[in-house]
This record gives sequence, C-alpha cells and structure tokens, in this order.
Amino acid sequence: MCAAVLAVCFTGFSTFRARALYNIHDLAVLPAWRGRGVGRRLLRAVEAQARERGYCKITLEVRADNPAAGLYRQLGYGAASSGGEPAQYLFLEKRLGERPLGD
Repeated sequence: MCAAVLAVCFTGFSTFRARALYNIHDLAVLPAWRGRGVGRRLLRAVEAQARERGYCKITLEVRADNPAAGLYRQLGYGAASSGGEPAQYLFLEKRLGERPLGD
C-alpha cells in the first residue's frame, strides 16, 4: 500500500494567545496525485483535527515560488496579523556543518 499524501504536523504553543497550535512542517503529494484535490482534503482534515483539539491556529512556511502556495491562499492561509494589522514574518535559517564563505 502506498500513501499519496503526507502531512507532518507538530503541536506548538502560541505565547500570544496562550493556546496550542499546529505547525505543518511538511506536506507532500505524490506527483501522480497532484491536481486531484487530495492535498486540499488533507489540509481540511488537519484543520478539522486542530479545531477539534481547540488549537488557536495552523502555521506553515512555503516558498513563494511553490505552486502549492495558491492552494494555501484558497484555503484561507495568508499573512499573519498583529493587532488586526497584517504582519509579514521572515523564515531565517543558519546552516550548520558547512564551511562559512571566505574560508
């Protein structure tokens, strides 16, 4: 048996809302299954579970050039907000185990 979709979600905690949240760390749909609505159904299932558990939000990061970004926007994912105003956050990384530039 082979799964066509996968969602790896971690429970986190919003210190601003003092409630649990879900972070979708990885979401994958096999190429042969893309465009068939299985990713949409998986995201709705994740949301249903988060609501059932009383979580305050679902977070995820996506590259701007990822075609799935359109699906996320269709399902209501968008810029975060602070005090009712839109707020953009940066996803930064520091890679370890690689030689720094110039060495």
